[in-house]
Amino acid sequence: MPFPPSSVEDVVLKLVQGEEGAAWADRMNGWNPETNQPACAWEGITCDEDGSVIAIDAAGSGLRAKIPPEYGQLKSLRSLNLAECDLYGPIPPEVFSLPNLESFDVSANAVDGTIPSAPSASMRRIVLRQNRLKGPLPDPLPAELAVLDVSKNHITGTIPLSYEQLHSMAFFDVSNNELVGSLPYHIGDLQNLQGFFVNNNRLMGTIPYSFSRDDSNL
Repeated sequence: MPFPPSSVEDVVLKLVQGEEGAAWADRMNGWNPETNQPACAWEGITCDEDGSVIAIDAAGSGLRAKIPPEYGQLKSLRSLNLAECDLYGPIPPEVFSLPNLESFDVSANAVDGTIPSAPSASMRRIVLRQNRLKGPLPDPLPAELAVLDVSKNHITGTIPLSYEQLHSMAFFDVSNNELVGSLPYHIGDLQNLQGFFVNNNRLMGTIPYSFSRDDSNL
């Protein structure tokens, strides 16, 4: 029996697409609609005490799909991990900007298009490594962002000056892209920065003096 339209189960099942998706759902506990289980009981789904979906983790599961724009209806979602699957297509802006989304990981897929320009203000971790993304880096980024990994894509443009204000940033990797220009002069002043990777781009200029601080974690 199909789930009611716009129910949480109906929305989450938008990730199951085509015959390959149906075969994937048969391998995943609870995802076959015929089981008629609530979404909170499905493999890879975490809910809060109110029954709202707060995390979806299908990493490494062999899923072939596009990220459903309908996931923009999951207003309580905090974490979406679809790394190392077989994703393709763009990142829906309505998902990337969900109000409570803290972690978004679609690394090692074939996701294309541009990175949406308005990530969630709650975002702490953005991992888009090894995809087919192009266009500029998003600007501005959330103030509390701690991890940004967009390495091994086709990102163009410059590293925005606003990134000098990301004081929670601990890991920054934009390596293996097509970035140009120079490094923001004060980006090395970020006190929490422990990993900083910009190799294999088209950057020019000198390394900012801020990277030579005695108290640097780099």
